[in-house]
Amino acid sequence: MHFSATRNILFIATAIATTIYLGWRAFFTLPLEYGLLSIVFSLLLLICEIVAGFESIEQYLNMVNLKDPDLPVIPPDWYPHVDVLVITHNEDVDLVYKTVNACTYLSYPDKNKVHVYIADDTDRPEMKELADRLGVGYCGLSGNKDAKAGNMNNAIGQTSSPLIATFDADMIPRSIFLMETVPYFFLPRLKQTGDGVWVEREAAEIDPDDKIGFIQAPQGFYNPDLFQYNLYSENRFPNEQDYFFREINVGRNRSNSALFVGSNAVFTREALAAVGGIATNTITEDFETGIRVQSKGYRTFALSKPLAHGLAPHTIPSLLNQRERWARGCIQSLHNVRPFFRKGLSLGAKISYFACAVYWWTFARRFVYIVVPVVAVLFHVHVVECTLAQILMFWLPHYLLTNQSLKLLSGSTRNQHWNNLIDTIMFPYLIFPVILETVGIRKKKFVVTVKQHKSSRSRSPAAFAWPHIFLLVFSVIALVICLVQVVETAALYNFIIIFWLIINSKNLFFAICFMLGRSNERKADRYYVNVPVTVEHNDKQYQGATTDISETGLSALLGFPVYLPDSDSFRVTAFSGPYQAEMRCRIVHVDPPKSEDGGWRFCLHITEIDEENRRRYAQIVFDRVHTLPRRISETFTLYDDFKDNIEKRLISSYERATRKYPRIPVRQDALTDRGDRVHIQDFNYKFVWLHYDQLPRSDVFTVNCAPEVEVRLKKVEEFAAVRGGGALYQVLNLDQLLGSAAFDQAVLGWVRQMGWPVDAAFSSGKALATAENPLSGAG
Repeated sequence: MHFSATRNILFIATAIATTIYLGWRAFFTLPLEYGLLSIVFSLLLLICEIVAGFESIEQYLNMVNLKDPDLPVIPPDWYPHVDVLVITHNEDVDLVYKTVNACTYLSYPDKNKVHVYIADDTDRPEMKELADRLGVGYCGLSGNKDAKAGNMNNAIGQTSSPLIATFDADMIPRSIFLMETVPYFFLPRLKQTGDGVWVEREAAEIDPDDKIGFIQAPQGFYNPDLFQYNLYSENRFPNEQDYFFREINVGRNRSNSALFVGSNAVFTREALAAVGGIATNTITEDFETGIRVQSKGYRTFALSKPLAHGLAPHTIPSLLNQRERWARGCIQSLHNVRPFFRKGLSLGAKISYFACAVYWWTFARRFVYIVVPVVAVLFHVHVVECTLAQILMFWLPHYLLTNQSLKLLSGSTRNQHWNNLIDTIMFPYLIFPVILETVGIRKKKFVVTVKQHKSSRSRSPAAFAWPHIFLLVFSVIALVICLVQVVETAALYNFIIIFWLIINSKNLFFAICFMLGRSNERKADRYYVNVPVTVEHNDKQYQGATTDISETGLSALLGFPVYLPDSDSFRVTAFSGPYQAEMRCRIVHVDPPKSEDGGWRFCLHITEIDEENRRRYAQIVFDRVHTLPRRISETFTLYDDFKDNIEKRLISSYERATRKYPRIPVRQDALTDRGDRVHIQDFNYKFVWLHYDQLPRSDVFTVNCAPEVEVRLKKVEEFAAVRGGGALYQVLNLDQLLGSAAFDQAVLGWVRQMGWPVDAAFSSGKALATAENPLSGAG
């Protein structure tokens, strides 16, 4: 059976099992004879389960036959003019630089039709200077009372193209962005033949009311989000937002209710004009604008393919402020537009927007799920009236099918553990904002999400972890009492409460770990990509490939232990697709070879780069799919999560490497010019470690290491007794050796003793990229 058919059958079965379970819960399990307290808590729990069931069923229906719309193929002359707006609000110039620079590299059949603008609502001279330097337009605005919406409307009013692409200041588009979005606006004029060829419709076939309003691409992130980073999961869990952007929002295409999220989108100017521009009087202008456009009859689409990447919040306060703004803004906007009573929206769209409002009550539900079993045990409150057999008959099928459906629903971007954990982390800080906004106590001030790279440990952990600590303590107390009762009474019913309390305690433990934070020692985020590089020094050129790159440097895997003096800078050239960037770098440190690499890893810091090469290097770094996981790793277990979050918090895993020269094993006997026998253990160009049975007769001598290779050595007194039977010696004639072909051959011979297939130009223990194949392994 086809996978999509299997998935649809599972979704339908889950919806049926959920409906049966909720019906049983509502009509047969309420403990009406146990007093008011039992009734209150049992009703709270039932309401939470019913709302959660509604959300799940709504998502299942949206996910049936989930896929992106087919991208039309259009003639080059059909591509219209497009205004590209980079929306700024007090961000650093360096951050905006990367986004604007990427916009100038957007591919298009006629680049003269792409008009890039910086929309700056603080009217800063430095932003105007940046626009002039990069050759783009500038739309400044002072005294803006409508925040981001006012800034966008100001820029839209100063431009004229029929299409408008919007990017937040940190959202760096890939060069293919316009080519992967603009053709969708021609769907009403085109149709696909049976053999997949796109042809233009006859005039009579075109519906004049069928128009595309906007295309929304996902918001991807090139740095680990806090959920990944603080929980040591950046190598095994996708970004927390991937589930919404790659699954949920794409599923909303089915009911024409895809969310506009303010960035990475392309609008028609006509659609924005039809709704009076970007919505004001709300702190989520994007969300409300999308609803207004759809209610005017425009079709909208969300895509699952990442076409731009930005910065996830680096600090817990910025994350909490962001989510509070989303929650309050969603409720504000739904109050403003009243989707259930708004003409132009389909019934499916109205249900989807109702689900949006319901979603923000997830965090209140999480509080109920945590508190109810504690109250039930500590205060002997009866919350569910049932037998163990009934639980196995009604709850267990619902639970198992829901878990399996979530795996398919999320495309392996989310599982039940991760779902519950995120809700547990966030709920203490979103319950009250949601309640206040719902009852009309509004937050009107727009607060932009902080984009600067900072340590995730910005406040005392107790400032954020205390609600979770408090609840964990009581959950553990309840768990112990429940276990004692099982031993004393053998009541099988208690096993359900025990299971419930264990799950809650597990989630609270990880929530506390999250709030404890994790120090971030890096000044720039690192991306694990493989692009060709050349390193040039002393008229020699060495070819290799990166293991990782960042804005400030790169690590190059070279197959030869090159001597690169740490006091000098040297030329490095990086290649990726159409980009080539030259820069000067210095050594930070050198890592020894690993069997899977087959080469020395030279970590380099960029010291000099001119403007043109800086722009191209930024594209090498950012014009790619990010290298963070897109699926949950199947090799890690819950045990690994516990192990990492305990061990890595007790033992620092950050070790600053200091070795700046490659250490090369030599392991050969030799005679000094005075006839003393020594054993050359290893060397790193500047120093040699010698072993000997008898102390050489002089502290300065010459050793014949290979034919025509004589090394002049001087004993380093402070390291004379570090290791028994040997001493460290400084190489005195290094400059003479470096110019010798015989010395290069000797080094090559010593390296080959290690078993790696290296040579003086390029080597590979794995498939490294080359200049002839620049995209090999390049993300």
